[in-house]
Amino acid sequence: MNEEVEQIFKVLPCPFCGCESITFEEGSTFRWRQVVCSGCGAIGPEVRVDTMNPDRALAIAEADTEALREWNSRFTV
Repeated sequence: MNEEVEQIFKVLPCPFCGCESITFEEGSTFRWRQVVCSGCGAIGPEVRVDTMNPDRALAIAEADTEALREWNSRFTV
Protein backbone atom coordinates (compact mmCIF):
# COMPACT_ATOMS: atom_id res chain seq x y z
CA MET A 1 0.00 0.00 0.00
CA ASN A 2 1.45 3.41 -0.90
CA GLU A 3 1.78 6.22 1.65
CA GLU A 4 -1.18 8.22 0.34
CA VAL A 5 -3.53 5.23 0.58
CA GLU A 6 -2.22 4.36 4.06
CA GLN A 7 -2.82 7.95 5.17
CA ILE A 8 -6.40 7.87 3.87
CA PHE A 9 -7.32 4.67 5.69
CA LYS A 10 -5.45 5.36 8.93
CA VAL A 11 -7.83 6.74 11.53
CA LEU A 12 -6.29 9.58 13.45
CA PRO A 13 -7.49 9.97 17.04
CA CYS A 14 -10.24 12.38 18.01
CA PRO A 15 -8.74 15.80 18.72
CA PHE A 16 -11.07 16.21 21.71
CA CYS A 17 -10.92 12.90 23.60
CA GLY A 18 -8.14 10.94 21.86
CA CYS A 19 -10.42 8.01 20.99
CA GLU A 20 -9.45 6.10 17.85
CA SER A 21 -12.81 4.37 17.48
CA ILE A 22 -14.99 6.06 14.87
CA THR A 23 -18.15 5.19 13.00
CA PHE A 24 -19.47 6.26 9.62
CA GLU A 25 -23.00 7.57 9.84
CA GLU A 26 -25.63 9.24 7.72
CA GLY A 27 -25.40 13.02 7.89
CA SER A 28 -28.30 15.45 7.93
CA THR A 29 -29.98 13.43 5.13
CA PHE A 30 -29.32 10.23 3.19
CA ARG A 31 -27.27 12.32 0.74
CA TRP A 32 -24.53 12.99 3.30
CA ARG A 33 -22.05 10.86 5.28
CA GLN A 34 -19.85 11.79 8.22
CA VAL A 35 -17.38 10.36 10.72
CA VAL A 36 -18.45 10.30 14.37
CA CYS A 37 -16.17 9.67 17.36
CA SER A 38 -17.42 6.73 19.45
CA GLY A 39 -15.86 8.23 22.57
CA CYS A 40 -17.22 11.76 22.81
CA GLY A 41 -19.53 12.07 19.80
CA ALA A 42 -17.43 14.62 17.91
CA ILE A 43 -18.57 14.85 14.29
CA GLY A 44 -16.43 15.37 11.21
CA PRO A 45 -17.54 17.35 8.16
CA GLU A 46 -20.40 16.00 6.06
CA VAL A 47 -19.46 14.58 2.66
CA ARG A 48 -21.92 14.36 -0.23
CA VAL A 49 -22.89 10.90 -1.52
CA ASP A 50 -23.04 10.61 -5.31
CA THR A 51 -26.77 9.87 -5.52
CA MET A 52 -26.55 9.55 -9.32
CA ASN A 53 -24.33 6.47 -8.98
CA PRO A 54 -26.55 3.40 -9.57
CA ASP A 55 -24.34 1.39 -7.19
CA ARG A 56 -25.51 2.85 -3.86
CA ALA A 57 -23.05 0.76 -1.81
CA LEU A 58 -20.11 2.01 -3.88
CA ALA A 59 -21.31 5.61 -3.61
CA ILE A 60 -21.51 5.28 0.18
CA ALA A 61 -18.07 3.64 0.36
CA GLU A 62 -16.56 6.48 -1.68
CA ALA A 63 -18.25 9.07 0.54
CA ASP A 64 -17.01 7.26 3.67
CA THR A 65 -13.46 7.32 2.28
CA GLU A 66 -13.76 11.07 1.66
CA ALA A 67 -15.29 11.60 5.13
CA LEU A 68 -12.29 9.81 6.67
CA ARG A 69 -9.94 11.95 4.58
CA GLU A 70 -11.71 15.06 5.91
CA TRP A 71 -11.58 13.75 9.49
CA ASN A 72 -7.85 13.13 9.18
CA SER A 73 -7.19 16.50 7.49
CA ARG A 74 -8.18 18.36 10.64
CA PHE A 75 -4.77 17.44 11.98
CA THR A 76 -2.76 19.08 9.22
CA VAL A 77 -1.54 22.64 9.52
